[in-house]
Amino acid sequence: NFRVAKTAGKPLVLLGNVNTVRGTYSYQGRQFELVRDGQIVFRGAEEIDPRLDITAQRTIQGVEARVRILGTARNPE
Repeated sequence: NFRVAKTAGKPLVLLGNVNTVRGTYSYQGRQFELVRDGQIVFRGAEEIDPRLDITAQRTIQGVEARVRILGTARNPE
């Protein structure tokens, strides 16, 4: 569920959730697969800085490595 709104004279506003289904994330030349049901939450603020809760995984020499990204797009953890 996601909305884009624009009022005359004001910035574009994004409101709603985007859930991950599938995809990839590249980090330092390595590719990770996105885990289903991660979330990117847009809160309708004038400054676009969505809240993140995304997990990606990769198998490296038989060991599954997971990376979880939390926080906001401007300040991820």
